[in-house]
Amino acid sequence: GVGGDQRGLLGVYATPANYFQPLHVGLMQTVGQLLHATLVATRREAARPADALADPITGLVNRHRARKLLEETWMQPSDHESRGVLAFVALDRFRDLNDRFGRLTGDHALRDAAQVLLGQARRSDLVARWGGDCFLVWLPHLATSNAGTTAEKIRVALAALPVPSDQAADERLTASLGVTPAPTHEPLSSVLDRAERALLRAKQSGRNCVIVARADL
Repeated sequence: GVGGDQRGLLGVYATPANYFQPLHVGLMQTVGQLLHATLVATRREAARPADALADPITGLVNRHRARKLLEETWMQPSDHESRGVLAFVALDRFRDLNDRFGRLTGDHALRDAAQVLLGQARRSDLVARWGGDCFLVWLPHLATSNAGTTAEKIRVALAALPVPSDQAADERLTASLGVTPAPTHEPLSSVLDRAERALLRAKQSGRNCVIVARADL
């Protein structure tokens, strides 16, 4: 406990005689304080409101929560060669859209895109707001051979969205996608980095396209 805030009882037993000299007592106190701090942090996390884990604009899982969910997935053993497919989806020229029609239109565009992504997702998939104009889509157990086809369906669905502004005439939203398989043996950070680089290549290739980066590149 700290300051009267008791979180539990730690019992320690030692077989050597006179083991609990001042040095060892201090060590046990330090261990107890660390356990106390861990319990406090865990309970605070559990008590956080659900919306603290959601993006306030789209209602999707936010980046912090998405990263944690992916890390938990990577900690699980797998008998398959690939854990699935990971994609980054970025709305094209989003800053220009905000400048031309205002941030309210940009927020509406993000919400519309989020709904399209959710509509394309399976129950097992994860759709998250990664930040700015970028979304993360995690497709567990999706075969690598289906990565390009699935991503293209997402791109086409997004391209059907109108720019949500009366001043936009018949303009449509478009998106660039960077996609990559996630081999079971590969660290999460490496998969994320490859997907980000694939997204950058999609933007450099003229946007409104899909780039699939193989795991061996």
